[in-house]
Amino acid sequence: MHSLGYARRDIKPQNVLIQQCPVEGTPHGWWVKLTDFGISKPLETATAGTSTVIGTPSYMAPELLGLVTPGSLGTGNTADISYPAADMWALGIMTYRMVMGIALFSIYWEMSQYCHNPEVQFPHSQLEDRNISPDGCAFIQALLAPRFPLRLSSTAALAHRWIRPSTSNVSAAVIVESDTDCSSTSSAQSSRNSSFDEERGMTTVVSDAMNISSHPSPVRA
Repeated sequence: MHSLGYARRDIKPQNVLIQQCPVEGTPHGWWVKLTDFGISKPLETATAGTSTVIGTPSYMAPELLGLVTPGSLGTGNTADISYPAADMWALGIMTYRMVMGIALFSIYWEMSQYCHNPEVQFPHSQLEDRNISPDGCAFIQALLAPRFPLRLSSTAALAHRWIRPSTSNVSAAVIVESDTDCSSTSSAQSSRNSSFDEERGMTTVVSDAMNISSHPSPVRA
């Protein structure tokens, strides 16, 4: 999507379909598709005139929740937010959930603590206990950089050592409509409860009226 000039803005398990649809002559018989593009936008208009931030809180990047000040000048203006980078944070949160089976942050405070000290707070030992390789840990950590200019881009993520062997024989396609009779199921949810709205599959409008002042001070990007 990013290469085509669009930001997804709400990546989460409920918006991912894993579809079994073997294609003759290909080494893999699974398709992974994004769904529900209701709040996606072209990149050139993703922040134009934006005064509210929309998304699913437990997958929203820290700069969208006011935990990290967006913009190189520290203006805090939503026009300074990189929505592709916010998409990559959401991918990192979802990847952690996929390999661990639980949410990385169950409450807002936990994300705040992580943003203020990511090197210490990153769950290296938990990932290693699940036999996630050093490359896998590095991939997730690079997606979850609190300062969004430091996050992996979608291009860099596809070229990462942890991903590259899995994608070398897989082609990606943008599918608008398909009439193939295949069974689809949305990805499984975690057993760990979260105070965020994600557990109910809700997309939330986070307005400027959100009581950010009651939370710890933001980290400057």
